Amino acid sequence: MRTRAWQISARALTAAVALVAVPIHAQTLALTTSTAGATAANNNQTVGWRFDVSGAGLTVNGLGWYDQGNDGLSRSYQVGIWNAGGTLLGSATVPGGTAATLNNGFRVVSITSFFLPAANGYIVGGLNSTESTDQLLFNSTIATIAGVTFRNATFSDFGLGFVPPTQNSVANTGFFGPNFTVGPTVVIPEPSTVLLLGAGLVLVAATARRRALG
Repeated sequence: MRTRAWQISARALTAAVALVAVPIHAQTLALTTSTAGATAANNNQTVGWRFDVSGAGLTVNGLGWYDQGNDGLSRSYQVGIWNAGGTLLGSATVPGGTAATLNNGFRVVSITSFFLPAANGYIVGGLNSTESTDQLLFNSTIATIAGVTFRNATFSDFGLGFVPPTQNSVANTGFFGPNFTVGPTVVIPEPSTVLLLGAGLVLVAATARRRALG
């Protein structure tokens, strides 16, 4: 009985530590295309699309670029998300070739996740180039996940570099181009909290052992 009480306490401690340490890797594209549309020419400008977030908000955990033919990208692309005020919330470089994960036609890289609260006017954009041989997809049938509402295609002036693409396009459904993935919102405790939790569980286990032995 004494041995069993100690074993239960030790198992509880191990399970609690494992619960803190195990990350969640799910990546769901915010927008998917179901039919191919026209393809656009490449210019030295940032292109993208505006969207709204509703409900409880979203956790962004990846950024990507459209890979026509699923055969790898001809170059790398810088991709980011801005809020309505033009503040860059997160960005990453999607490498050329097939190094990035292929996810429903987009090459996606994982990033340090950040949260998008419910709000209107977010923009996801990526810096294109005349040197690219990758075509942009637009005027395609699209679908967005729950909590994301597509608004319109956007672009910047030529030659400005990586900037929020705030000008509205007449393209019906975007320039893809850029995309992003979302995943479950995971609260990761601060190191001090984890240490506190571990110390508390060790104390509980030690107390249970003493009682079992005494």
